[in-house]
Amino acid sequence: MDVLMNWFSLAFLFDDRFDASRPDRADPTAEVARELIITPLRPAGSRPRVLADQHS
Repeated sequence: MDVLMNWFSLAFLFDDRFDASRPDRADPTAEVARELIITPLRPAGSRPRVLADQHS
């Protein structure tokens, strides 16, 4: 159940970002995805390099 909840959380986060009518969103979305992948490997207390409000 935990794995499914994590998957759906990510799926909803990126759902509208890959809309075919907005191809300009792919690069910023990939940047956010990279940041999410690397977050567990960063030292505790590190700030993210990507801010969510920059990619609306």
